[in-house]
Amino acid sequence: MLRVLSSIRLANLIILVYCIFLIIAMLKPEKKLLDSIWFFILGILFFFNLTACTLKQLVNYRKNKIGLALFHIGLVLVLLGNGINFFWGKEGILQLGIGQTRIVDKSNLLNYREGKFASPWEGDLEITLQDIKVEMDQGKPKVKYGNLLVVNRKNNAIAQIPFDYVNSFQSNGLYFWPLERGYAPVLELTDELIHWSLQTKKLNNQEVYEGNLKTGDLDLKGQLKEQKLILIYQQGKETKEKVLSQGQTVFINGQQIKWLETSYWLAFSVKYQPGNSIIWPGTLLLIIGSAYHYLPLLWKKG
Repeated sequence: MLRVLSSIRLANLIILVYCIFLIIAMLKPEKKLLDSIWFFILGILFFFNLTACTLKQLVNYRKNKIGLALFHIGLVLVLLGNGINFFWGKEGILQLGIGQTRIVDKSNLLNYREGKFASPWEGDLEITLQDIKVEMDQGKPKVKYGNLLVVNRKNNAIAQIPFDYVNSFQSNGLYFWPLERGYAPVLELTDELIHWSLQTKKLNNQEVYEGNLKTGDLDLKGQLKEQKLILIYQQGKETKEKVLSQGQTVFINGQQIKWLETSYWLAFSVKYQPGNSIIWPGTLLLIIGSAYHYLPLLWKKG
């Protein structure tokens, strides 16, 4: 059995099929081949093939094969770590305004692969966006960096995490990647107060803030331009627009609209990847094994 699993021909066949899967997945992403059970089975087969090859090398120990053995062990660990992430990994989107707190748990973090093969993860983190730094860039406000307060309610551990829009960071086993930043005018309508979240979009190769607002009979499209809020709406069959400055009041279709102030929101991609603690040592062994095996060969050729 070990001889069959450790076959080089089997390894080459698996790698060939693996490459075919990847090519088809890139050409036809709508097929979602990388999420299929067949790709998962192929990964399991590759894992056992590599494990068998590694055991065979360790049984038939030779000094000049140490590098290859380390390389194979590292590759096995990387595959194992990715398998753990596949089964128990979690991901989600966390959106926060300044001073807003959200609890990150299984209700807002989803299982990888749309819940397939995954068991629930019980998280208990309180995430608060304490403050952000906004700078003007060509007349447009841009969120540059800020601070998150992370509270683990299970052990009362508190961490203050600075972030920017270049680097990811981690806390309490979660990985955070800043995704989007938004501009939110606070509007006072005749009968309600609205934090209108405008999304960043590309328009004529420029980044702008845009959004749609529907409340009652009011249907608005808004765009922020040079610190002015352009409100586009239908009146009968005509499309009209009004320009609103902060602190100013306008009337649209019987509604009184006042721009009171401005707030900002941020969106983070949040991932729980328990397999990373195995992937990192595996990656290190891959590097060490490659260097140990190939550097002496290159040195001799030189």
